[in-house]
Amino acid sequence: MKTRALVLVLASTLLAGCLNRIAWLPDGRRLVYVQDGVAWLVALDGQRTKLGEFAGLGNPEVTAAPRGGWIAVLGRSGGRGRVTILTEAGTVAWTGTMPGEEAQAVPGAWSADGGRLLVWGGKSSLLVDPAAASARVVECGDAPRLDRAGDLVSLGAAGLARLTRAGAVAKTAWKTPAGIQDAVPLLLTEDAAAAWWKGKRGGKDVTVLAGADGRIVFSSTRTLTNAGPDSRSYVTDAGGYAIVAAGKPEVNLNPIGNALLRMDLNWYLVDPRAAEAMYNAEDLIASAPAFSPDGTRVAILTPRLLCVATLRTGEVSAIAKW
Repeated sequence: MKTRALVLVLASTLLAGCLNRIAWLPDGRRLVYVQDGVAWLVALDGQRTKLGEFAGLGNPEVTAAPRGGWIAVLGRSGGRGRVTILTEAGTVAWTGTMPGEEAQAVPGAWSADGGRLLVWGGKSSLLVDPAAASARVVECGDAPRLDRAGDLVSLGAAGLARLTRAGAVAKTAWKTPAGIQDAVPLLLTEDAAAAWWKGKRGGKDVTVLAGADGRIVFSSTRTLTNAGPDSRSYVTDAGGYAIVAAGKPEVNLNPIGNALLRMDLNWYLVDPRAAEAMYNAEDLIASAPAFSPDGTRVAILTPRLLCVATLRTGEVSAIAKW
């Protein structure tokens, strides 16, 4: 199975690829997703509740806070990026627009306490405080995220830039990975002690995890296509789908992908709309994979299904169909 959809490119001032259209709530028993302009809250048994309608919102994404009960729906509207913060009951707590056209949720977008959300908008992004119903524009470099302390960290020419919750700005020296040409930072770890980079070594593409001193602690020839279940792992589709993690065995995701393909195709064949177009397996994955809070399960959207798979067993179940 080959798809263009599981692609996440984080480079210089560009983040693009498969959208985050699903998010787990912190209880690990419910998810929120966006389908056809509607945000839904759904339990693992399939019971779902409409949270809100977002007709006309282009490139919609959704992300849920690890605490506090906040849910953010992001996308484009009227040529600007737009953000709406909802409660789990669907009440709008805050809504606003971005300085530019983009509004995306990067890995590590929420602080650990759920008190702040980083909405990536290119060079100019937003830090949103849902409880205070306020936001402010911030400038950030490459691979931006909120670290464990809730500080905004990113990488730039001057090293690691840190904007603390108190508003202080600090710079820390940071070297590019040793021996890697054309190195581009992709993701910072949640403790901001290391970063994933892409680049070349000996003329071949590599993905490496390296610390601030440039020392490489892990490397792989398998391309980073999405963030993994934790900040020291990632999803790849190079040579088949898998979770690649520093210091751990790879997790083969191909059985889950094959099961998804069979389920989606079977649902397509009984859909009366199926006669309108040929089935296209390349469009199977319709969202970036969302890992459960404990990292044991993954939720994936197809054009027709919302599925949850258990990583250890490969068991896949569809909890929503349309």
